[in-house]
Amino acid sequence: MGRTTNDLPMRCFSWETGELRPGLLISGATERGLFCALGDPDTPGPATRVPFHQKNPPTVENGRVYEAFPFWVRPKSAKRFLVLAQPHEKHLDDARCLLNISTYNPETFGGRGFWRATEGRTNTLVTGLTYYSDAHEREAIASHGLVILDPTQILRVRPEGSDQHWAVRLVDGTLQSDPWEQYQAALYLETR
Repeated sequence: MGRTTNDLPMRCFSWETGELRPGLLISGATERGLFCALGDPDTPGPATRVPFHQKNPPTVENGRVYEAFPFWVRPKSAKRFLVLAQPHEKHLDDARCLLNISTYNPETFGGRGFWRATEGRTNTLVTGLTYYSDAHEREAIASHGLVILDPTQILRVRPEGSDQHWAVRLVDGTLQSDPWEQYQAALYLETR
């Protein structure tokens, strides 16, 4: 059976090894404020920090952000970077969702994980990496990404070293993660 979120007005989710969790986990704070990290800053792999907008940060509840609007800031003397802000009124009816995907798999046996849209362009905003040791004490790499998922898109996701693929999609406003074979079987039955 697939895993689903409840029909709540949440727009931010996290996905890891087939499991969906509401919200984006807050990774820490700097002198400039809170941030979410994609990848692990405590390992040698590169990590990307997504800071909160200083003047209009998203609301944090129990260490998570449930609604946020991502946008690019371009300071005069620096490279542009992504920030998360409190959604404006015009974004509240936005049917898209913000999804933090991690291909980390503790039972990995090698092979890179990935995510991609089955049709159209995958709207990945930023990515990061985590280096870790797998179940056989080999070095492995997990990819992390912050993705905007459109209601018409289906993401195909594979965790690191797994043969299992997942279909992540919005179904009647609810984010759903199903094994790929189950998703394909449901499609077949719908077309008959």
